[in-house]
Amino acid sequence: MSEASLWDYLSQGILPAKGHYSRIESETAQGFPDVHYTLNGQSGTIELKHAQKSGYKPESKPFFGKDQGLRRSQMIWMAEEDAANGRVWICAQVDDKVFLLDGNVYASDFNELTLADLERISDVSWIRGKDYPTKLLEHSLSESL
Repeated sequence: MSEASLWDYLSQGILPAKGHYSRIESETAQGFPDVHYTLNGQSGTIELKHAQKSGYKPESKPFFGKDQGLRRSQMIWMAEEDAANGRVWICAQVDDKVFLLDGNVYASDFNELTLADLERISDVSWIRGKDYPTKLLEHSLSESL
């Protein structure tokens, strides 16, 4: 599983169909998130993260460690976007669980979050292949700051 696989999954019927989504394939700017979107008149970005290993326990930190989680440049970009009142989300997958978190709030702490933290603080969470949270995602992604 990879971030590309997570994007393929999201773009094939999980994200609301009436939105416009652009996957950023190149290094547009240092730290720029993976997806730009506009939905119901609201625009924002989504950073995709996929845990490298499997079998995480609630106390595990799936995005802690080398080549895991958010890079420093991504945290800086998100902080600067937040300061300009921009909308930033983090969509993170751990095993078959997928979480949508408010990047404006959790970017600086993301790498330290445990699986239990992700379950508790996510705006939307679901089991991949079992749940279809399109309506919940539409509500969160089109919400203004």
